[in-house]
Amino acid sequence: MLEGNSVRMDPKASHVHPHHALAAFAEPLVIGARVAVLGDASDGLGARLMQLGARSVHIWDPDPTRARIEAERAPEGVAIGPYSVADTRGRSTDFAIVPDLGLFEDAADLMAHLRDSLGDDGAALIGAANDVAADESSGAFGYYELFDLVASAFDQVRMIAQLPFHGVALATLGEDGDPAAIGVDMQLAEGDRVADRFVVLASQRHASLEPYTIIELPPAASLAVVREEATRAALGQARLQAEMLEAQLRELRSRVSLGDRAAQAASELEAALRAQSSRSAELESTLVARARQLSDLSAEVEEMRAAADAGRIAAAEVEEIASRADLAERRVAKLQQELATVADAHAAEVARLEEALVDRAQAARACEIELARRDQMVHELVGALGEGPPVRPASSEPPSPGVNAGALEGQDVGTPEETARLRAQLDALALDLARREGEVQASAWKVTELERRLEEFRRPSADEGVVPKSDDPRLAAALDELDALRSALAQEHEARVKLEERTRNSEPLGGEAEQRA
Repeated sequence: MLEGNSVRMDPKASHVHPHHALAAFAEPLVIGARVAVLGDASDGLGARLMQLGARSVHIWDPDPTRARIEAERAPEGVAIGPYSVADTRGRSTDFAIVPDLGLFEDAADLMAHLRDSLGDDGAALIGAANDVAADESSGAFGYYELFDLVASAFDQVRMIAQLPFHGVALATLGEDGDPAAIGVDMQLAEGDRVADRFVVLASQRHASLEPYTIIELPPAASLAVVREEATRAALGQARLQAEMLEAQLRELRSRVSLGDRAAQAASELEAALRAQSSRSAELESTLVARARQLSDLSAEVEEMRAAADAGRIAAAEVEEIASRADLAERRVAKLQQELATVADAHAAEVARLEEALVDRAQAARACEIELARRDQMVHELVGALGEGPPVRPASSEPPSPGVNAGALEGQDVGTPEETARLRAQLDALALDLARREGEVQASAWKVTELERRLEEFRRPSADEGVVPKSDDPRLAAALDELDALRSALAQEHEARVKLEERTRNSEPLGGEAEQRA
């Protein structure tokens, strides 16, 4: 990897994988960060990141078997699990490393997952083999293909070439401090070299690393040592696989044993089930018979319940009718008493009114006789004043006894003014008497009507069959009319009294005229 800084790996490390160079290159972004590694969990990259200062490391391996094996021997601070989008989605990560993108079948989905996990402040370092230099093109990418893939998920994309390097380092001895500059001379190397891998630094915001870095790796081991290490690794892998197969075999044996016992138990259960089925059939037939009996009993119970309910309802109705009849009888008795009292009072009142009307009729008759007498006297006076024979008016009543009309001829009855005054007074009295007679006749008619109505109340119709209540509106109206009639008769009586007084006051004048006659 060619960049401007020189980073030295720990030569005492027991095993240094080439992917560790990515951890050393990204050390500024690793320190204090929550790091996620998506790739091979057996390359020791998690432990290396913890040594470089990562807060925590979580490795997601696309191979579930390898992830399960490595998880059992993971160092402190490193968590290992199989890669699954459902398991890793929603986890917050500061920095992510993908050493080999070719290990994942759906690289586009992986990019979307990294974008969601890193957010706006995180960054990712993604490595992939160059399809020009790689032996197998299935897990390799072209330059533009890799760029477009990462740029579809991240706004900031920086492409880095990783080149193999072999050389010597010449350093001046005896000087204090770090060198001001490092010179790299590549004129002895072969020209037109092609990057065997591409590394992409991706983020949503600008994330940067040193533009030129040389990372020293331990010297390559001899072919025999490499083969021995590979053989040991394969042997360990084979042992692990053998142990897993033995565990699976033991599990299968236990399952087979359980299957045999289960088959025997199943045969026993089948025999018991057949016996139980026959027993169930018998019980079902018995249950059907019992259900029929229960249905018949239920119908009988419902009929008896309905009859009992009907009896209770009828008893309640009879009790209600009896109570209502008792209440009606008490109300009828009370109303009969009230009606008897009211009828007696009304009879007494009607009798009193009848006597009063008889008295008023007699008084009116006397007034009529007196009025006829005075009318005759007026005509005689008029005839005397006119010096002619008196004209006797037609009257249905004969003149009062003791009054001699011929005795008035030729007598002096007074001045003409006095005669006019007496005539006007007599006319007024006649008019008032006629009005009073009309009122008396109207009162008599009202009394007759009230007596008829009272008689109707006393004799209730056969259709009704119920005595009227004390608050009957017709009875109240009749009583109101009786009260009004009492008031009218009282007023008429007062007027009669006043008329009689005025008549008595006018009698001396009539007597004086008679004496003159």
